[in-house]
Amino acid sequence: MRIEDARNRTEELISSSALLSKRTPFGLSIVLLLTAVLVFLAYIARLNDVLHDVFHAMALAREFLATGIFPQADFCAFSPTLNPTVHHEWGFGLITYLVTSHTLGGVFLMLLRFLLISIMLLCSYRVCRARGGDPLLFAMGLILVLPIFWVGFSTLRAQQFTLTFIAMQMLLLEADWRNQKRWVAGWLLMLVLWQNIHAGFVVGAAMMGIHGFERCLTAWHSTRSIPKSFTATWHLWVAAPLAIAGLWLNPYGTEYLTYLAHALTMPRPHIGEWWPLWTIMNPLQTMLCFAVAVALALYCIRYRRWNRLAGMLFLILCAIMALKHVRHASIFALVWLTYVPAWLTYTPFGKRLRQGVIQNPRLTYRFASVVAIASVAFVLWFQGHQAYLPINGAGQRGNYPLGAVAFLEKHQLKGRYITDFDSGAYVTWRLYPNILVSLDGRYEAAFQPGVLEKHLEFFYAAPQSASILDEWKADGIIVPSGAPLADKLFSQTDSRNNVKISGCEREWKCVYRDPGTSIWVDASLTAPIEYTDQLPSNGPYPY
Repeated sequence: MRIEDARNRTEELISSSALLSKRTPFGLSIVLLLTAVLVFLAYIARLNDVLHDVFHAMALAREFLATGIFPQADFCAFSPTLNPTVHHEWGFGLITYLVTSHTLGGVFLMLLRFLLISIMLLCSYRVCRARGGDPLLFAMGLILVLPIFWVGFSTLRAQQFTLTFIAMQMLLLEADWRNQKRWVAGWLLMLVLWQNIHAGFVVGAAMMGIHGFERCLTAWHSTRSIPKSFTATWHLWVAAPLAIAGLWLNPYGTEYLTYLAHALTMPRPHIGEWWPLWTIMNPLQTMLCFAVAVALALYCIRYRRWNRLAGMLFLILCAIMALKHVRHASIFALVWLTYVPAWLTYTPFGKRLRQGVIQNPRLTYRFASVVAIASVAFVLWFQGHQAYLPINGAGQRGNYPLGAVAFLEKHQLKGRYITDFDSGAYVTWRLYPNILVSLDGRYEAAFQPGVLEKHLEFFYAAPQSASILDEWKADGIIVPSGAPLADKLFSQTDSRNNVKISGCEREWKCVYRDPGTSIWVDASLTAPIEYTDQLPSNGPYPY
C-alpha cells in the first residue's frame, strides 16, 4: 500500500502546476491567457442589452423593502397566478436592486457582471492549474468553447451567479481530492446562498452527488477497506443530510421544494433557451465546436487512468444536458474548460500542441497581438462595457416598449394591461402599482398553466383568442408591432378609430402608436391620444 501511495504522490509531483510552470514560458502564457479573455469579452460584447428578467426580480425586492413584508402571493399581475408565487430568483433581485437601482446603475450592473465573470474564470483556471493543466491549453480551450459558452452571459441574469458558484464549487471539490475537509462548511453556506439566488443550485447538488460517488469509489479502490473508505469520506456523508436540511432555508419553506419538483420536470416547448443545442444562433459553428470538445474529452480517456479523470462523469452529464437544452450549454463549457485542458496536457496530442506553440514564439506573439487588438476594438465598437435597454423597433417583438411606457407614465394612466412575455417585467418595474400586467418572464414560477399559451394565441391573432380581454377584465393592451395582432388591429380599425376583436364583446381604440409599439384601451375609457413616426432612443439602465 505504501508503494501505491508513493507512486500516486510521484505522479502528482510530475503533474503539478509548479513543475509544469518551469517548462512553460511565463510571458507566452500571460499573453495567450490575456488574449483568450479578451476574445471571450469580445464574444459577449453584443450581449450588453439588459435582459427583462432583472426587472421582475428587482420589482419583488423593491416591494419587499418598501413594505417590510416578503410577498408570498403575486402582487403585480391580474391574470391567474399561483399562490404562493415562488420566485426562486428573489435573492438575485435583492442584490441587483441594492447594487444597481440608482443613477449609476448601469455602471454598477456591468461591474457586477464582470466581477462574476472574473471569479468564474479565476476559479476555473485555478482548478486546471492545480491538476497540472498547461496555461496555453487552457487559453486555447477557452477560445474553442466560446460558441457554446456565450449563452450564459446575458446582461444580467441569475444564471451567471450559477456559473460562478459552479466554478467556486469545483475549486472546493479540488480541495477535497487533496484530502482537505474544512471546505464543507463553506460549501454548505454557499449552497444556501445559491438556492436563494437561482434554482440552478440543483446543478451544484448533482455535481456534489457525483463527486461523492467518485470519491467513495476511489477510496475503496485504494484501500479495499470499508472502515478506511469511510474515514476518508465521512465528511461527505455528514454534508449530505445537512445540505438537504438547508433546502428549507428560504422564504417559501416547503413550497419552494414543491415548485422545484414541478419546474425541473415540466416541458417548455415555447421557450427558446430550452430547445436543443443545434437550434442556437450559428448552429454549424456551435455543433462543430461541441463535437471537437466532446472528442477531446473522449480522447483523454484513452491516455489517462480513470482515477485521474475526476469529474468526467459530471462532464458527460453536462454534455447530454447541453445537447438537449441551449440553456445548459454554458455549464458544459465551463466544466469542460476546467477539466479537459488539464487532462489533455499529458496526452501525446496535448504535448504536440503545446510544443508547437512554444517553438514558434514570435509567430504566436504576433498572432495574439492582432487578435487582442481586434477584440478590444470589437468591445469598444459595440460598447460592450455599457448596459442599455433596446427599444422595440418596427416589426420587432421582444425588446422594450420604452415609448409606450413613457406615455402611460406621463399621463398617469391606470388599469390592467395585457402584456407579452418580454415586456411585462419592465412595465411592472416602471408603472406598478398604477398598471397591473397579465404576463412577464416568470412563466411557471408565477402563472397558472395555460396563461402563457393563451397569450401566444392572442398575440398571434388566433380566432376567438381575444376572449381573455373579457375573461380577465383587461383595460388595455400593449402590442409590439412585430406581433400578428398589431396588423390585425390596424387593418380592422373603423372610421371612429375603433376596432372590434373577434372573441371580445367590447370595442377598443388605439391611444398610442410608434413604429415599434401600440397601446389599445377599452373604447369606453377616456385617454389622451399620441401618435409618432419616430422611435424613442435606446434607454439607459435602470430607466
